[in-house]
Amino acid sequence: LFIWVVEKVNEAISVEKSKYASSSTVIGVLDIYGFEIFAINR
Repeated sequence: LFIWVVEKVNEAISVEKSKYASSSTVIGVLDIYGFEIFAINR
């Protein structure tokens, strides 16, 4: 099940397949404190 979830997430955020692809990639994370958007991975 975990591998299936990871594959689906990878497909969803794939730059080549995404219709919202741009020159930069942004990762959004929803955690207990709210929604955060990371422009770069730190």
